[in-house]
Amino acid sequence: MALEKRGASLLFIGNEKGLEATLVPEHGVHFAGITTKGFGPHGLKEFVAGTYAVVRGMRQANRYLAREHVEAIVGTGGYASASVVLAGALRGIPIVLHEPNAVAGKANRWLSIFAARVALGFTASGQRLPPRKCVVTGVAVRTPPAPADVTEARARFGLAPDRPTLLAVGGSQGAVALNENLVKSLDYLGAMGFQVLHQTGPQHFEETTQAEWARRPYYRAVPYIEDMPAAYAAADVAICRAGASTVAELALHGVPAVLVPFPHAADDHQRENARIFEEAGAAFAVDQKDLNPGSLCALLERLRGPGKLAAMSEAMRAIARPRAADDIARLALTLAGREQADAPETAQP
Repeated sequence: MALEKRGASLLFIGNEKGLEATLVPEHGVHFAGITTKGFGPHGLKEFVAGTYAVVRGMRQANRYLAREHVEAIVGTGGYASASVVLAGALRGIPIVLHEPNAVAGKANRWLSIFAARVALGFTASGQRLPPRKCVVTGVAVRTPPAPADVTEARARFGLAPDRPTLLAVGGSQGAVALNENLVKSLDYLGAMGFQVLHQTGPQHFEETTQAEWARRPYYRAVPYIEDMPAAYAAADVAICRAGASTVAELALHGVPAVLVPFPHAADDHQRENARIFEEAGAAFAVDQKDLNPGSLCALLERLRGPGKLAAMSEAMRAIARPRAADDIARLALTLAGREQADAPETAQP
């Protein structure tokens, strides 16, 4: 944790019923749960219920902020963040917002009124945010240890050491459309010389591996990959969604990708994330409705041109911002009066 390395004590306030309630304590970070609920698009009743949940969450967050003597807040968007940021603003606590996507979310657009600084994943992220508050930091992701040797990394997953490797990841919970199209493409992929490491998502593992196409010696399916740095080290190319953390990790490890944006993402932000990487020459983007075995293999065939894979890998690394977490931590601690540091690059959307 970048903040802990700088001597800060951490309190993570999040949805008492969300995944963070389990995952955060598992990583040794103090967690406090609050009530949270989305406003929803369907009328006055949902709006009133959402507003009540935010106010209730503010009261809960205020108690935690007072008890722990919080000196700065880093908000990451969403309704849980709204309650914490609003409670912090009323207490005069300096606030940094982190907007990782290329299209700023509604919560961050609204909460930016109360923020001292907004840390952007991309310059484009600032188009709907106050320019004078925005700095480009990149997306905060876990910094991996020294990259594993490719042979060792592939051995961890039972893969051949010298065969080109496709990593397929639909997020921690998997993605049905990616899973189905991938297994239907396995014969084509095998003929092209690829082996496949596939994170199916726990709830999709059995149905995916029982498919007729999945019984191939060059195919390795797992419900969930804990050691993602090793998976990236093993991969020559990836097929995945275009969430902010995913594309930031791909860039950090220099893994070219076929990006399939989740079509129902808020404000269609994954499509914009994918567009930025495609325009940089680091990835190919394909709409989910256009994804099929033929289109997937056609894109992978384009990667096999002379020097193409190496050029895309270099383009990925050029986008990476490996100091993102440190830069965001520095912003927060500077606002808290704990550090004196130069700000990261100012955004001019």
